[in-house]
Amino acid sequence: MTKVLDKESRFPQDEERDECRYLLKDGLSGVLLEVAEGLTAGARKHPGATWRSIPTEEHLARAFRHILKYYDGDRMEDHLSHIVMRSLMAMACAREKSIRENHISDK
Repeated sequence: MTKVLDKESRFPQDEERDECRYLLKDGLSGVLLEVAEGLTAGARKHPGATWRSIPTEEHLARAFRHILKYYDGDRMEDHLSHIVMRSLMAMACAREKSIRENHISDK
C-alpha cells in the first residue's frame, strides 16, 4: 500500500533567514544567468526599456500565455525563462506604480 503524503510532506519548505544561499548551489545561479541572458536579448531587440510602458496586467497575461504553452508541451521557446522575465517586469511595473501613486520610498 502506498502512503499518500499531503502537500506539506511532499514539498517541505521551512522559512529560512537567507534564501540567497540557493543561488550558489542547487543550480539556481545557472537559471538566473539564463534569465539575465533573456533580458539582455530583449533589451537588444526592444531598446529603450519599452517594457516599462506595458501595464502590469499585460505582463502577467503574457507570462500566463507562456505558462499555458509550456503546460501544453510546447518546447519551441524557453517558456520558463519568459515566465520569470514577464513576472519580474510585472513586479517592477507594479512597484513603480505604487511608488508614484503612494509616494512609497524606493528601498
